[in-house]
Amino acid sequence: GPAVVLDSLPLRYRPGTARHYSDLGFMHLGRIVASAFGGTLGEAVRTLALDPAGLHATGFGPIDPTGTPVAASAWGDRTEQRMVATGEPYPVLWPPRAFRWRENLLTGQVDDGNCAHAWAGTAGHAGLFGTVDDLLDAALAVARRLAEGDPHGLLDPGPDTEQSLGWRVRTVATGRGPGRLLWHPGFTGCAVGVLPHGAGAVALATNRLLADGAPITTERLWWHTVRLLCPDLDLDPGSASTPPPPARHQDVTP
Repeated sequence: GPAVVLDSLPLRYRPGTARHYSDLGFMHLGRIVASAFGGTLGEAVRTLALDPAGLHATGFGPIDPTGTPVAASAWGDRTEQRMVATGEPYPVLWPPRAFRWRENLLTGQVDDGNCAHAWAGTAGHAGLFGTVDDLLDAALAVARRLAEGDPHGLLDPGPDTEQSLGWRVRTVATGRGPGRLLWHPGFTGCAVGVLPHGAGAVALATNRLLADGAPITTERLWWHTVRLLCPDLDLDPGSASTPPPPARHQDVTP
């Protein structure tokens, strides 16, 4: 199974020395959470996170689109097919014919191929469905918790100064002085963030993979949205330039 494959892979770095994002790391994390909870990952997430936070419209799929409004995300496994064929952004050991590709419009099915094929839709890196309201409520819950302090070291510095535990971190300038904007992107075009000093939250939900031509990145969509909604934030206080806004001709359906 997938756990055997994960356990056979070597570490890229020695622990605590460097960081490189990988879905595989969050797959491991999902296994750890399920084991510590003593049940399935879906049960753990529901019991430990979703229900206590009141996120009743969020959960692992699949979702029946005939009974629940749900947005389409992509046409089948086209992203994974390109990756296997080209080796970009990650090389794959097996040839394209080794996989049973999905070709249908994905509606209510997890977009991520590893989650769909190897983990039956529930994994530490992918599989959750929800609403914009729930995204905002989740971010505001994090903001309230951080306002009381950070006893679990969520924002402790690590090898990557722009990455905390599960959240990306960006130092921005506000009317109240420097602050940290926390955010997390999703591959399909969703993102959520906590504004500095507990000022609020921002959520983004698009199906960017259905755009004509090469899809715009979630990161560019995110920073464009934050600039529109939070014009008083200086996202680039003397550091690297903020990504430019998306080109108008790229069609991304909200």
